[in-house]
Amino acid sequence: LYNFQNFKFIHLLPETSGILWRTFFSLANILMGGFLVVAMSARFVYPSVSLEGKSWWILQSSPLSYEEILREKASYWCLLFGGPIGIIFLSGALALQLPAALVLFQIALGISLSHLFFALGIAYGARHVNFNWEHPAQLTSNLGSFLFMASGCGLLVLALLPASVATVLYLLAEGNSFNYQLGFATAFSLFSLLFLYWNYSYASRLLRRAARDLRTYE
Repeated sequence: LYNFQNFKFIHLLPETSGILWRTFFSLANILMGGFLVVAMSARFVYPSVSLEGKSWWILQSSPLSYEEILREKASYWCLLFGGPIGIIFLSGALALQLPAALVLFQIALGISLSHLFFALGIAYGARHVNFNWEHPAQLTSNLGSFLFMASGCGLLVLALLPASVATVLYLLAEGNSFNYQLGFATAFSLFSLLFLYWNYSYASRLLRRAARDLRTYE
């Protein structure tokens, strides 16, 4: 259960350990929001390729490549769930009373992670594709679904490391003199952009791999 009341005592924490605790709770917000994204991806995105069923053979006659079709599918899921996911991360960041820059970072990271996990769900769905299903429920209760959940959770935990570095960089900039603030703020901006770009690049790589798996399936 995502309960924002768990964060209401953040302002009571001692300032001497403020960076540690604010970083910890920022990562907790990312972790809980990320688990929700992985769960949504397992329920809706992972089976979406197999759910095409016989329609997939119709899509083959279109002028679009497999990679373009899968990219459009990932974009559709981002448009559908991007708003709610952004609100979830925004709500947690506001409950933590984070600075405006970190609030924006959490929203951008939530949307970036959702695109990454949607691409991962499509990749696993293409690897374990089954167009001859008898009931849609069987598509979310197979080995591929379990492997996707495990991989998604592992990827989310790994994402906490660069997210923690970015958060600490900003909090250090906030608590230092102007000269140090400029340096830490620049490092925070560059590191955050690099992290978000890596998420996008890896998601694109996953979609290319999914397209290759579908061509092999033929």
